[in-house]
Amino acid sequence: MEEQAPRLTPQSAASVAPSDLAESPACDFEYKAVAGGIEITKYIGTSARVRIPEKIEGVPVTAIGDKAFGWSDIAEVRMPDGVTSIGELAFAECTDLTGIAMPGGVTSIGQHAFSDCTGLTGIDIPGGVTEISGGAFSGCTGLTSVAIPDGVTQIGFGAFAHCSGLKVVSIPGNITRIGDYAFGGCTGLTATYGGVPYAELNKLRDAVNGGS
Repeated sequence: MEEQAPRLTPQSAASVAPSDLAESPACDFEYKAVAGGIEITKYIGTSARVRIPEKIEGVPVTAIGDKAFGWSDIAEVRMPDGVTSIGELAFAECTDLTGIAMPGGVTSIGQHAFSDCTGLTGIDIPGGVTEISGGAFSGCTGLTSVAIPDGVTQIGFGAFAHCSGLKVVSIPGNITRIGDYAFGGCTGLTATYGGVPYAELNKLRDAVNGGS
């Protein structure tokens, strides 16, 4: 009988988090007030190493907006503990990005938030996230392993599509829906949910989705 790959945990998943950085100045960002805090709407700084400040004008930073860092040359990002949401395309095509530190309070990761971040080799998905949105990590060809936290119940369409370097992914047993093409093009992948190999992922998806 073929030996199954061990179940990953968020702590054991391969991850490259940024080293300690001084907070970037508020003038490196465009931002706006939102309910309960500040949303970063655009990074306009020149440093490739970014630490988003805990507060701007005395108000906590709570959100990273749509396309805020997308298509930029950033290499490292550390978010403050107060951030709870990351918008659509927030870091899309940041091909130099090798380190990202998301705080544990993040509950929402938007569609294509990290798509085509080819330099990422690992990602720690916070435990409060309940859905991996469509295309959230698609095209992250450098990813080799991913631990999906137990709180996640849905994996969206194409969430990890074309992550060609992905070898191991841990899918929690309480998943209720796996979207079409969620792992499309991940030809080297072994899913550790029941030890299911890549070739059987469609059967797993159908079983989880109730045959749909």
